[in-house]
Amino acid sequence: MFEILNGKRETPVPGTPNEYINIYTKCWQYNQDDRPEMKQVLDDLKSIKIENNNEIIINELLFQYDNFSRKGIYKRVDFIKFIKEHITLNNKNEYEIFNYLLNNKDNNPQNIFLLAIFYQYEIGTERSEINAFELYKEASERGYINALYQFGVCHDYGIGTEKNKSKAFELYKRASEKGHIKSTHKLGIYYCNGIGIEKNEIKAFELYKKSAEEGHFNSIYQLGFCYQHGIGTEKNENKALSLYKKAAEKGLIKSINFTGYCYQYGIGTIIDEFQAFQLYHRAAIESHIVSVYNLGYCYQYGIGTEINKIKAFGLYKEAAEKGHDFAMHNLGECYQYGVGTKRNETKAFELYKAASDKGNVDSIYHIGYCYQFGIGIEINEVKAFESYKKAARELLFDSVYRFGYCYQHGIGTEKNETKAFDLYKVAANWEHIASINSLGECYQYGIGTEINKTKAFEFYKKAADKGDSHFSTYSFGYCYQYGIETGKNKNKAIKLYKKTAEKGYIASLNNLGKCYQYGIGTEMNKAEAFKLFENASQKGHLDSIYQLGFCYQHEIGTEKNEIRAFELYKKAANKGHINAINNL
Repeated sequence: MFEILNGKRETPVPGTPNEYINIYTKCWQYNQDDRPEMKQVLDDLKSIKIENNNEIIINELLFQYDNFSRKGIYKRVDFIKFIKEHITLNNKNEYEIFNYLLNNKDNNPQNIFLLAIFYQYEIGTERSEINAFELYKEASERGYINALYQFGVCHDYGIGTEKNKSKAFELYKRASEKGHIKSTHKLGIYYCNGIGIEKNEIKAFELYKKSAEEGHFNSIYQLGFCYQHGIGTEKNENKALSLYKKAAEKGLIKSINFTGYCYQYGIGTIIDEFQAFQLYHRAAIESHIVSVYNLGYCYQYGIGTEINKIKAFGLYKEAAEKGHDFAMHNLGECYQYGVGTKRNETKAFELYKAASDKGNVDSIYHIGYCYQFGIGIEINEVKAFESYKKAARELLFDSVYRFGYCYQHGIGTEKNETKAFDLYKVAANWEHIASINSLGECYQYGIGTEINKTKAFEFYKKAADKGDSHFSTYSFGYCYQYGIETGKNKNKAIKLYKKTAEKGYIASLNNLGKCYQYGIGTEMNKAEAFKLFENASQKGHLDSIYQLGFCYQHEIGTEKNEIRAFELYKKAANKGHINAINNL
């Protein structure tokens, strides 16, 4: 007791915080007046608890950043959301943690780094990308590797400084050399795309492989992409699928989507549309926009599920509202053709325009088509021509064909049949059916080239054999009917006319009518001829309007009606039909 009175105290337990030592040593003061009051002790204890709690919160934030970054699942939105939620769950507010970081940043690069994040994303303070940039720089100079990476990100995207891809590359390289996995992944992206450094796909592949082996989910996915497309390595679709699956199992949403894509198109596996649908559905639930679009596509065309055009429309709308350009385009088609919704050509045009502004080539082509035919907008052939030209430069072959068609017929530009022929040839070399057929027409009639009926027949046959061009099948039949570079075969001709007439091709309806009228390749059937001429004339076919008048005049398949014949001849004559003019 005398020893205590003389000032002897027990030795503090090693590791006891200095703040606690200060409190209880003050309480040991011999003079009662020198001891703190109980309220002061409680306030001091509360302060220590709060500060220690702040440190725990900060350490957890740093741990989670490192965890997100290392695995490659770091998303800005997700991490910022985590920061805010974690602070709230610990009964704190953002301003309080910000101030703690601000007051405890000296000689603490981790706190400096977090303070930069708070400035960058407006957590507990006003946004200041310049402050964030300076703090990332300071923390990186103090050797904090995550700050070195983020300093590279600032130069990469122009955060608080001007964009400088070369500088970003150098910083990512330094961080990668220190073992920062995400920086290694970033270097792979830079080498793969030639950003800030000369393109080197082999180097990119090696870097993706290195970070994938460290468990970086995005690198596992990217490595699969390299194997799928033969980037920096030999193409190996089986390995690609295996890696997509591996990243998908880790929860990487875009890899779930790509695994679905592989099953849909048989990449590294047999086609399994049901499995593709299930994977798209799984990723779409997580709001993965590409998967939402893909799911809509499945519903529209019945891929792995029953067709449901209303669901397709809804999913395209959801993805389009979040900026997915292909969804915008498909939503435009839904409005144009009334798929899962009422037809609205004005909305269709607006959506094509929005998607084309994002560089969607299909929509650029459709904008041209809308301008050419007045779909949702007034006809403007010059704008149609310009849109076709723009999309044709991207080798969209529908647009190359339309670009040629404009030159052939002088739509929005001066007529130039040589250019038309050359453009048809470009698209035909890529098996574009309408262009193959148009080449046949060019050779048959000498459009932009010399007449060559042998080649005309070959191109018509090639297009008809592909089964998608009504005009080529009709033209092929025409060759058989009149013996153009083949023996006359009226039976074959009528079969080909029937094939396209059944699909509503009006020129075939007209020629089939003539076959029935005169018994060409079939028994004469004047009533059937009359019906076919009537059908085609209602669709605006000029020669059929004349032929229908001829039927009324001469009582072919119908009762004689000279007044009706006169009206039809007059209608055809007004559009320049020579025989109708003569018959009038």
